[in-house]
Amino acid sequence: MIAGITDKKLKEQRPLRDYIRMVLAFFICLSFISFWQQGHLYQQGLLDTIINKSLFLLLVHHTGFASLAGIILAFVFNLLEGVKRSFGLYCCGILFITLIFTEILTTLYFTEQHELLGSDFLEIYSGRYTTFRLILRLIIGLLSASLGFLLMYRLMARVYHHISRMYPFTLILLTIFLSTLMSHKNPVNENKTQHLLDNALAELLDRNPYEGEAEYPLLRPRATSTLLTPYFQLGEERPNIVILVVDGLGADFIGQGARYAAFSPFLNSLAESSLVWDNFLSNQGTSYAAIPSVTGSLPFGTRGFNKIEQQLNRHTLFSLLGYNGYRTSFNYGGNTALHNLDRFLVDEKTDEIIGRKNFGKNYSQQPQDDAGVSKGYPDKALFTRWHRQEKDWSKPRLDVFQTLSSSKPFLIPQQAVYEKKVEFILETGNFSKETENRISRNTRLFSSVRYMDDAISHFIRQYKSYPQFDNTIFIITGSHNLTELPQENNLDRYRVPLLVYSPLINAPRRFQNMASHADIVPSVLDLIDQHYGLDLPSEVAWLGEGLLDHPDRKTIPLFRYQNSIEDFIMGSHFTSNGQMYKIGPSLELAENYNKEAGADVETAFQYFKAVNRYVTMENKLIPPAQPGLYTSTRHSFSKEEMIWLQSVFNGVDFDNAYKQARQIAFDGDWDRADLLCRFILDKVPGHADTEILRGRLAAWQGKYEPAEKILSEAVRKYPVYSDAYAALLDTYFWNAKHREALELQPDIIKYHPENIILQEKLQRASSGLKKQLVQERKKAREDKPNKPIAAKT
Repeated sequence: MIAGITDKKLKEQRPLRDYIRMVLAFFICLSFISFWQQGHLYQQGLLDTIINKSLFLLLVHHTGFASLAGIILAFVFNLLEGVKRSFGLYCCGILFITLIFTEILTTLYFTEQHELLGSDFLEIYSGRYTTFRLILRLIIGLLSASLGFLLMYRLMARVYHHISRMYPFTLILLTIFLSTLMSHKNPVNENKTQHLLDNALAELLDRNPYEGEAEYPLLRPRATSTLLTPYFQLGEERPNIVILVVDGLGADFIGQGARYAAFSPFLNSLAESSLVWDNFLSNQGTSYAAIPSVTGSLPFGTRGFNKIEQQLNRHTLFSLLGYNGYRTSFNYGGNTALHNLDRFLVDEKTDEIIGRKNFGKNYSQQPQDDAGVSKGYPDKALFTRWHRQEKDWSKPRLDVFQTLSSSKPFLIPQQAVYEKKVEFILETGNFSKETENRISRNTRLFSSVRYMDDAISHFIRQYKSYPQFDNTIFIITGSHNLTELPQENNLDRYRVPLLVYSPLINAPRRFQNMASHADIVPSVLDLIDQHYGLDLPSEVAWLGEGLLDHPDRKTIPLFRYQNSIEDFIMGSHFTSNGQMYKIGPSLELAENYNKEAGADVETAFQYFKAVNRYVTMENKLIPPAQPGLYTSTRHSFSKEEMIWLQSVFNGVDFDNAYKQARQIAFDGDWDRADLLCRFILDKVPGHADTEILRGRLAAWQGKYEPAEKILSEAVRKYPVYSDAYAALLDTYFWNAKHREALELQPDIIKYHPENIILQEKLQRASSGLKKQLVQERKKAREDKPNKPIAAKT
């Protein structure tokens, strides 16, 4: 009896055991495909070895895909087994063979074309081959998948008793799948079937595609506006433009009735002499997305403009004013490589890009956070450094600053001093009990705002000492409103101040019309163009129309944060998370909106989201041939080069990629090292160590002219980097350019007065120059013709 029950139990458990064997067989087949891919790429000379890091990562991603497939098909298996015994087993077996078959075809395509297949799989694959070759591939692929799977299925019977002792199998699969989600994927180490399915699913779920007829839907004729001109008395010279984007500065800190105005006394006093917009909005809810909006009036894509992978034609203040003779700079105390900001600025041909790498030993970074990391150099250091640097005033200037001290984690120099100032404001201010409690609980936040206000005060007061101050326009705004403080509604996240301060203003004025960051670019260019004339494009694709233009029918798209465009304004209506509101005179929200108008807003919002996705994915913002259009500085890499690059580097840790490039260079493979350097600089143009290494690579190969060009530029951009000087001094020495080497001495004394290595290299150059002069004199004497001796008579 007991034996009969046991036999029955074993018979009931057998299908589950067989399903587990199928999952294991599926993974083993994927592993064999991995080795086949690596071997094929190695034979083509695209990989240095078959067994390498990319193979390991490919196996990891195959493990994740096999786990995901195992989890999903387990439900199918159980459902069909309930219908008929072994029915689920056979159906799941066919599905696993289909997935292996697909992986074989997509991997074969990748090894031949060196690119992944997307949702247009059938069209592209069938179009690459003749009918005969296509049928042959399908037959061979299907046979390989079927035979390979069945063979592995039989072999897995021997290892099942080990698996049965583990925790429930589905839990194991789920854990493996979740762990692989954190791993970075590249085509060479990605499961090709998963990529195909992800691509197809994303296209299937996109229920709002752009279906308009216009190839460039945002492109329109540039309509010159004169609405801002009457408020300025411009002189003979084109004005300098200074833009301050203050991180986290919300409307609650500036303006009439602002609840926290006491913490920014200088900015509020400056507002009394400025043009001020009381109902102003940022177009984004994050600091990293602010610069493209403020300087370019650009769309967002899905993750923010700077994070768009494709190269996009566009117009910005950097490119257009630079094209018209302005000298441009961007200044930031933090890491400009974060969120691809430096990639954006380099593409815009910005003359000077200042980040944390440019400060040096004379400046101190902000205190470290709990993780032991400093965000960068505080606002006072940022402005002090700019004032101390020599500036080219022969041209009008565009100087853009982004601050960081008034943002999380709110760590500033002299923290105790500014916290006492917060305490004094609390004691002397007239706050409600609720506001007082809020300030008390956020002392560090409010002290950082008070510090930021002092920093801007010092900056502008020192700027007044320049003769150029009288011909400068200051534009001050916040990146977004601080989310660390409670907000009354979803629109508050975007409420920021806008101050336009200048000696050129006729009289201060406050404006009540609604405007946004996207309106700054059209207004600045129109103001300068009206008085001086600029070479500007006849058509533009800006999101904004001007700070004073169309106040009753203005459209303002809002990018909340990455992958979240949920807010949109059209006229006096605001939609947020599917809820419609009527906007009041002071940007208060009410739910008694006009139903018909609300429907129009929702239609316009869906259209914008479709257009935003289309123009950023397809490079359809503006046509390529337009004046002031940036010229891409990006390197181009062949598909074959990308395979090798992805085999040696995976992820976003470009410091680690630099270390790999350096090791490859030390191993003597200079061409491969240079390729990896170019790839790093394409992603992170401001990676100083990589620029220096690339210069050294050229010098080691005797390519002195390109080496000198690369390293001279590195010295110009990163004067606080002693390695750049050392590499350039070595290059000059090997090329016997001792005079040029000694010309670096003043800057070396200025930036590295105690660097012994650089002093030794300068002494070497001095000795080399002396020997060179002796040899030149000797050669000159040898080449000098002897004086003829008179013949005796």
